[in-house]
Amino acid sequence: MSDDDFMDKALARDENTIRDMFSCAAPRYDFLNHLLSFSLDKLWRRTMVQKSRFREFGDDVQVLDLCTGTGDVLFEFLKNPYFKGKIVGLDFSSQMLEIANEKAKKLGVSDRAEFIEANALHTPFKNETFDIITITWGLRNLSDLQLGVQEIYRILKRGGRFLSLEFFRHDDGLSKSISSWYISHVIPFIGRIFSASSAYRYLAESREKFITADDYSKMLLKTGFINVSYKHFICQVNTIHVGEKPR
Repeated sequence: MSDDDFMDKALARDENTIRDMFSCAAPRYDFLNHLLSFSLDKLWRRTMVQKSRFREFGDDVQVLDLCTGTGDVLFEFLKNPYFKGKIVGLDFSSQMLEIANEKAKKLGVSDRAEFIEANALHTPFKNETFDIITITWGLRNLSDLQLGVQEIYRILKRGGRFLSLEFFRHDDGLSKSISSWYISHVIPFIGRIFSASSAYRYLAESREKFITADDYSKMLLKTGFINVSYKHFICQVNTIHVGEKPR
């Protein structure tokens, strides 16, 4: 299969193609995330943990990180000295989860971190299982975004909080020009140098074909979430959304 054919299937959100692409990217995934974001990805994850306000749910708070990859959001929760609850990371790439498990061992948190290989569209959890659900740069990869949002709503407890970090398409003049240049040219170029995966070309092209942050907010509201808000980071390169499930 040619690179263009592979990219066409990825942009059509073929699940096997997406899984293969990120499994190939797994060995260099953490390194490239830090390099390409100038390590701002660490700040963005910390911001997500802070905005989750997990302490409001008590010491037995239940957290799920969807499309967890190598587990960095999960580990950000566990690094916080006030976090005493349970956290689960779910991903459909076994290669990503192998790295996540190794990181858990090195950090000494294997007894507090659980990783599950499964599809985010069809999770193995009962209704209203988690107080907090997070997803970072995984929305664009779902073969059915609406179904994914509905699944999140299903397994989130009443009064629970959902947070996402994502690269959205936007139409604002100057910030669009700056972020589009960086994502469309710099990221794929550096990605090709350090990784054989097509994931970083895919990032640029999938962002341009994705919905806007405002459209995503409307989807969350239509699904049933309340108190939906979002904040852009640095020329709208990255966006964090927060929403809640009514009690």
